Amino acid sequence: MENPIFVTGSISKPKSDGPQIIGHICNDLGIWRGQNAREVTRGWPEAERAYNRWFRDRFHNEFGLGAIQFVNVNRTHANQIVRVANMVAERGTRYKAGVRPIRYKVLAGCLARLAQKALRMNASIHLPQIGMNGSNFHWPMVLGIVKDSIDRFRIPVFIYQRPRDTSGQMFARVIDPPRRTRFELTD
Repeated sequence: MENPIFVTGSISKPKSDGPQIIGHICNDLGIWRGQNAREVTRGWPEAERAYNRWFRDRFHNEFGLGAIQFVNVNRTHANQIVRVANMVAERGTRYKAGVRPIRYKVLAGCLARLAQKALRMNASIHLPQIGMNGSNFHWPMVLGIVKDSIDRFRIPVFIYQRPRDTSGQMFARVIDPPRRTRFELTD
């Protein structure tokens, strides 16, 4: 079996049986944003609520760059184990002065710990195609990190790609209206 397995579709609808870990990256500012975060919320809104609590209580927990929060999101099947892994691998949210927000070494460490957890759970790993939503990440580098961090464990990895139009471009569709961040004032 080729690993990773590329799947067209949404990360919110994993395509395997058995225990699953849904992994995605988050920033260290406590701002839940981006296409992948919206997709996770669509499937498991409790993952976003857990991230917000985790950030809010950050002075009393391990929240920070390189931390992972595993959120139990079992809802539909009592015998299906599903966890969402909120991996803090971005410093900030914006590309500034030639520096990308993603920290590749931090991502590698998060993915290695994610793989160890998946091995203990006998779970498959499900990831969005990190960085393919205009966030200036370098996809070939991210794919190499995924392979290097997880392949040695021989764990099935599914990477979810958004649909493409006939010219090969990814559809840029808005799934939900923009979410307010904690910095915005309400009307």
